[in-house]
This record gives sequence, C-alpha cells and structure tokens, in this order.
Amino acid sequence: MPIFPRILSNMPVMAMLTLLPALTVPCSAHGRMPLLSKRVLDPFFETAANNRLKTATDKKTVSAASLSFIQDKKFFSPVSELSVSGQNEQRQDKHVAELPKDAAISAPVSNVQKASSEKTASDPVVAVLSPAELQKKIAEATDLNRQNKNTDALAVLDPLLPALKGHDRVSIQLLRIPCLASLGYDDEIISAYDNIKGIEPDNGAVISVGILIALSQNDFSKAAERLLVLTDKDPARIARFDSDMVQAILIQAKAQKDPTIWQNLVLGLARSSWGIAEGPDIRDPLMQQAVTIYLAKHQNEDAADLLREIADPERLMEMAISRRYEPIWPDIERRLGNHSQDSLRQFSGFWLNALASQPDNPAFIHQSIRAFILAGHLQDAVDLGNSIKITSHISDDSIKAIIAAADARLALGGSGAVSESIARLQSLYRIDPSRHQIVLSADIRKSEWLNQSGRYYESRSLSEKMLSNLGLSLTPSDIASFQQSAVCSMMKLGQRKQANQMAQEMMQSHLDDKQAVIEALFCAGKSQEAINLAIHTLDNPSQADALLKLLQPDGRFPDVRPQYYRSVWSKLSAIPAVERAFLKNGRVLPEKFQLRKNAPLPSLMYNSSLAAVS
Repeated sequence: MPIFPRILSNMPVMAMLTLLPALTVPCSAHGRMPLLSKRVLDPFFETAANNRLKTATDKKTVSAASLSFIQDKKFFSPVSELSVSGQNEQRQDKHVAELPKDAAISAPVSNVQKASSEKTASDPVVAVLSPAELQKKIAEATDLNRQNKNTDALAVLDPLLPALKGHDRVSIQLLRIPCLASLGYDDEIISAYDNIKGIEPDNGAVISVGILIALSQNDFSKAAERLLVLTDKDPARIARFDSDMVQAILIQAKAQKDPTIWQNLVLGLARSSWGIAEGPDIRDPLMQQAVTIYLAKHQNEDAADLLREIADPERLMEMAISRRYEPIWPDIERRLGNHSQDSLRQFSGFWLNALASQPDNPAFIHQSIRAFILAGHLQDAVDLGNSIKITSHISDDSIKAIIAAADARLALGGSGAVSESIARLQSLYRIDPSRHQIVLSADIRKSEWLNQSGRYYESRSLSEKMLSNLGLSLTPSDIASFQQSAVCSMMKLGQRKQANQMAQEMMQSHLDDKQAVIEALFCAGKSQEAINLAIHTLDNPSQADALLKLLQPDGRFPDVRPQYYRSVWSKLSAIPAVERAFLKNGRVLPEKFQLRKNAPLPSLMYNSSLAAVS
C-alpha cells in the first residue's frame, strides 16, 4: 500500500482538517488560548480515545503506526468539511460525529479566475464556470468522495483546474489530494503540492500538506522545518495535528546536533494552541520545555511568564526542587501558594466543575481523579474510578483513570488494599496493548504490586510474558520497568544468578532509565553499584531531575509506589555522598509547599453519583 494513503486518506485530523479548510477565515495567528478553558468551552476539542500513534516516537514507528491508524475506517472524515469563503471555520476532532450525509456542501469559489479570451488555435477549449456552477461541481465531487468513489471525484475536479488560478486553484487541489491519496497516486500528490506551494506558500493548509509529505518520506528534518513555519504562519492550525505525530517530530528534532530547530519549534508550539485539547498530560510538558529553553537563553521573565500555563500542581512542585529552575523559584512558589493550595485550587476546581458539566467525559474523570489524589481525597478518587465500565471500546483516558484510581486504593491502605488494586487492574486484561499502549502502565504496576503482596512467581511470569511479546511496542522505559520487577521477583524466588545477569544487562542497556536500574541493583544485592549510579546521575545536570523527587522526605510528594521501593530511596537520601550530589542540582521541597491530606476543594456542583462510562 503506498505511503500517502496511510498518512492522508483516512485521517480526519491529519488529512481532512489540515488539508481542506484552507480558504476559510484564518484563526487568530498569535492569540494564545486561555489555559484549559478551550476544552470545556469548545466541544470540538474532544480528543482521541484510541490513538494508534501512541508509539510513534521514531522514524520507523511513525510510518507503521500511521498505517494501522488510518486503516480503521471509523476515523475517515469526508471531504465535505469545507465552508464558504468568509464564513467562520469550525474544526472537528476525532470524537466529533461526521457531518450528516445530507448536509449542505460548499467550498470557497469567490473570484474565480476566468480563462483568457486570447486563445491560439492550438489552445484547448477551457470551460468557464460561474461561481454557482463551480460550487455545484465541488458538491458533486465531495459527495463522490464520501462514497469512496475517488476516481469519479477526480473526473469531476480535474477538468476544473485549467480555468482556475490563484486561491481557487489551491482550493481544488486541496480537494483532489485526499482523492489522489486513496488511489495511491503519490507522484501526483507531490505535483499538486509543488503547484499550490508556489501559489500560496504561507497558506496553513498548504504547509500542512508539505509536513505530511515530509513525514511520508521519513524526512523528519524537513517536517520539523515546515512545522516551524506553520507555528509562525498559522499556529492555530497546529491544534488539528495528531499530538503523537507532532511529538515524533519534536523527538527527532531534539536528537539533531543543532538544537536550534527544536528550541524554536518548542517555543512556536508553546505560542500556539497545540496540546490544549489534550489537557495537561500533553500541554504541560511542552510548556515546561519552553520554560527551560527561555532560562537557557537567560530570558527569565519570559520563562516566568509561562508558569501560568502549567496546570498540574505536581509538575510545578517538581520544578520547585530542581536547580535548573532556580532563577524563577520565587515565581514558582507564588504560583503554588501555601501548601500548593493556589495551584491545586485552580486545577481541581477546573476539572471537577468540568466533570459536573459532562459526567461521562473520560478525560474529565481522569483529571478529576488526579485532583482528588493531589488533594488527599483518596476515597473519592477510588469511588470515581470504580464508576468506569470496562468495554471493548474503552478510551485511553478511561484506562488512565482506572490506573490512577487503583493507585489511590493502594495509597489508601487498610485491609485488602494491594489485592483490590491488583484485581482492578486485572480487569483490564482483555484490552489489547497494541491498540492501547497506556494499558502497559497497568501491567507494570501489577508486576510491582504482585511482588509487594508476595506473589513473586506471578510477578516474574507477567514481566517475562511482556518482555517476550514481540508484538508489543515497548519503550525503553517499559522494558526497564518490567526487567526491574523481574529482578526483584527472581531474587525472592532464590534465582540469584538470573537476577544478577538481568541487572547487569540493565546497567548496559537502560542508562536513560536510572530509577529502574538503581532499584533493580538494590534488589539484586548490588548496593554499592546502585549508590555509585545514583551519585553519577545526580552529578549530571541533564539527568538529575529524574531522581530529585524520589529523594524527598516522606510525604513531600504524593507517592503510591510499594513501600520497598520507597525505602530504597529513603536509604539513599541518608548517605552523605548521595546527599551532596543531590544538593548540586536539587533541593528538598520546603515543607510549606507540601500538599495536605484532605485539602479543601473549591465549592462546585460535583455529582458523585456518576453514570458508568467507558
């Protein structure tokens, strides 16, 4: 199957919504959306439940993930998502229903360029259509495309091109591209793109086509350059791009020797509305990266200015212990407030009120559970998580919510805490991790919690099953986590030789996941190697942040991991050499910013008797 159909033909965000609405009134190019409010106020900002691109973080996986993603016909959006020039444009995301088949279909047809009357004898006869006639043709082609009759659609559109120039020619070419993609006419797509980029190089839809073409050719450098142009010319359009595809571009750009493109791209995306629809899980890391870049440029005021757009209190607390952000610690502390209540009040108030307005919204449920956990209302988090019904069509946000609620049940303690948490995650066993990458987080927790409950053989079996499944797209961090659990369970089972061998492999293979390696070394009885690795990591400013939170005094941060792992880091923090290395790049979070248990929540209309959702 040709590459272009994979990327263009059946992807509503990446194809229809970035390619076709080229000619409507452009969105605000530079106005930054108020943080989080767009999700509630604009229903079109719903996000995808079953994103096949979750593992698209390198050159090889993007194409493969794109193929599986677009083959699912339910993601197909018809060409009819155009509006008359001058009308406001509304975008549709993956959760929004397609337009009814009898919906009015229109396209921009203003200022149709008439063919020159000065024809030579050899010139072909070119039919000149009125705007109304042209619109009728476009409606006909759009209907054919909806029926997947793309050859017939092109038969209608192609004869229109000779009579069109400028803006209107771009319109028709953008209508043709999805049809060409579905038929595998790669060369013609490139030809159409070359044509329209010469006419309207600053058109956001045209730039978007260029990004997709670069991705289809595995040219991530060119994709990054074009995405950077889009952040300047039409930043609002970037919100329509699939978040994982943008993240794949970012990862590849960061891997280049010259960091300039990556830095400018992060700052450009931060100025756009990209990631707002997906909430703090996507947007907050981007804003934190932008803060880091500004600080590296000694633009401290610009860095501090972005703090208001970081929603998650826990992320702000993590920034408050890293010396990377020391120049703006006072600003971070003001943003947090006493016991971090100011940021918690904003975060919890937003999501709980959002949940009250849409109690069956999986994303709102997930973030509300997080708000309850941060506020120390663990039973509320558990109860909310238990309201979620597990079905074959479960969304990623619902899976995240179930995992978070299981964390809360474990942290709540009491009789049966571990077994009940494991049982809740076990209920996800029918979910295919190749379709829902997030479910691997549940398996990682299960492997840890099985160890905690003394079910060492089950823990080892689960870890080995996941590690040997070649059909899974495990990240290096996933692999390290499963190996760490396997090392600990093997030691408990008396399989010291196998445990030592795997711990040694981790030392050599997973140096980027220092936490898992250090914990595995402790499990394997290699305490000095673990201490040395911790010191070496903490001495490195680019790596230290990953360990700073783990070395905080008990209770400074919400921590739901098994007691054994918490005790590892408690022992490490008491070693003078580790403490000295820690203080080079971090600090202990001042107690006045420690979250309180059962912190007061804002007054809201939260209804705890929620309907079951999936």
